Amino acid sequence: MKCTSCGMESWNDFCPYCGSKLKVEQSTAASTIKQNIPVPPPQQDFTVPAATGHGSAHAKIEKPIYKRFWFYLLGIIIVIVAIFGFLNIKKLDNGVVNNLNEMVLGSELPNPPSSISKIIENSSEEMFVNINNISAKQFNDYIKACKNKGFTVDSKIDSTEYSSYNSKGYKLNLLLYKSNNKLSIKLDAPMKMSPITWPSSEAANQLPVPKSIFGKFSYENEDSFVVYIGNTSRGDYEKYVKACADKGFTVDYSKGDDWYYANNNSGWYLSLKYEGNNIMSIDITAPTNEPKDSDDSNKSDAKKDSAKPAPKQAEPKQAAPKAEEKPKTNTKLVNGLRSDFKAAMDSYEAAMDEYVAFMKKYKKNPTDKTILNEYSTCLDKYNDSVKKFNDWHSKDLNSDELNYYVDVQARVSKKLISVSK
Repeated sequence: MKCTSCGMESWNDFCPYCGSKLKVEQSTAASTIKQNIPVPPPQQDFTVPAATGHGSAHAKIEKPIYKRFWFYLLGIIIVIVAIFGFLNIKKLDNGVVNNLNEMVLGSELPNPPSSISKIIENSSEEMFVNINNISAKQFNDYIKACKNKGFTVDSKIDSTEYSSYNSKGYKLNLLLYKSNNKLSIKLDAPMKMSPITWPSSEAANQLPVPKSIFGKFSYENEDSFVVYIGNTSRGDYEKYVKACADKGFTVDYSKGDDWYYANNNSGWYLSLKYEGNNIMSIDITAPTNEPKDSDDSNKSDAKKDSAKPAPKQAEPKQAAPKAEEKPKTNTKLVNGLRSDFKAAMDSYEAAMDEYVAFMKKYKKNPTDKTILNEYSTCLDKYNDSVKKFNDWHSKDLNSDELNYYVDVQARVSKKLISVSK
């Protein structure tokens, strides 16, 4: 029916446009609505005030919300904000920031062949960006440009990765993801070092004193520490590896060109790495206090208990407290990490490093059947890492452990990608 005041169509007993009440004959109106007019879809529930005079053409009518001035103004403001936000996002996603000189450390590198698609880190310590739409040729050309810029110290290169230092100590890592033609550029500022004093802790007493005492401690505790030693050539590093092996770090050892992982008979875990640019890292961790014979003791206790008479009815009240249900572990945190967790992660990374080293040898000479014998060693290392994960009792990760887990997985993923192409 039509409103007698404004002439608009309505399906109710009042007009939603002007608010006037409609007078209809129930017999004809009802039949018309039910038979000929479809039910309209649900509408937005705007409140329409009643007119001051029913059916009066001069009644004061309040405008619906969508016809008011401030409603349009608000809409314009929202659109403007959205446009600027979109442009800012596109500025990053589409790589409008093309000149690396705009980055804090960007002046150390040549400009990439394409625009920056994502900025992950931009600080005085680290620059980390991604570049999209990079071909293999552009990747190789950019490596040459970086070499011309001075990144030629302790260089490593393969089809998808290039790492090197320059004479000032900046460390560059380029990684090409062929699956999506993305280039990752990571640049680390030189590590700040100074003369150090070799610790007198229990952890330090497990190791020989390195030739150089110029470096930087990442952290230091009585039963663990991580230190970076400068002024250490590759030859000095290899001599230190041998000195540690002579000191007893030969249990379950794993060795590559730039790394050495091993335990000693007391269970201390050692990780040595030649980082490049005459820098060596030393990471030592105390043994994990694990109840190795707990299963056997539990079995023997069970046999003894089976020979005893059945306990009294009141015995269940003396059940072991909840704290005893969990295996006893070394709960002391080292740099925020529990020792059993760190041992598991380091063992896993060592196994993956050995696998990557094997695959690189295999890809260079796939017809050499002698290197296939090394594959069994890789499997042994992997099985050892699986065992350490099974021995890891503290399954819930804290924030530091989660970050360490992510870092290890990221490093392993990059290495696996480098040998998968």
